[in-house]
Amino acid sequence: MWEGVVANPRGATELERVTDITSRPVYDGGQVCAVAYQGRVACFEAKTGSLMWARELSSSRGLTVDGRNVYVTAEDGSVWAFDRSTGRNVWKLDDLKYRNVSGPAMLGRFVLVVDGEGYAHLLSNENGSIVGRSKTGTDGLTDQPVSLGASALLQGKNGRLVMLSIE
Repeated sequence: MWEGVVANPRGATELERVTDITSRPVYDGGQVCAVAYQGRVACFEAKTGSLMWARELSSSRGLTVDGRNVYVTAEDGSVWAFDRSTGRNVWKLDDLKYRNVSGPAMLGRFVLVVDGEGYAHLLSNENGSIVGRSKTGTDGLTDQPVSLGASALLQGKNGRLVMLSIE
């Protein structure tokens, strides 16, 4: 029905021109959002495929959305929030840089990411501040956490499955 471009390859060598969408796109509320490695994050109108907005940001970790924002873990581990309708930068968290941070998932109204040492970090969806932290025993994740509303499912590199919830 339609096709949209998230990122265009650029660079002098074939290696520099690698641009891949390495995570699942997200559909919610008539909007489709995706992020590309060495590319950008972009949101499209789902019915027509019209580009709503795009921002330069490289990620192979993935993204998630809530009613107001799109949340993305960048390649360096920083976590970003963009306004869903305009693409305006709402906040950026640099505290987890270089800690092999997973893609984000929603855990209730909070944003959940897990670092390479297996610590789950709960972030405020309003300003990105860390509001909670817990050791999961996973030694990092095989993929982005799976949001189940007030719970989230994690699959660790060590084979453990962990369910987190907020009460």
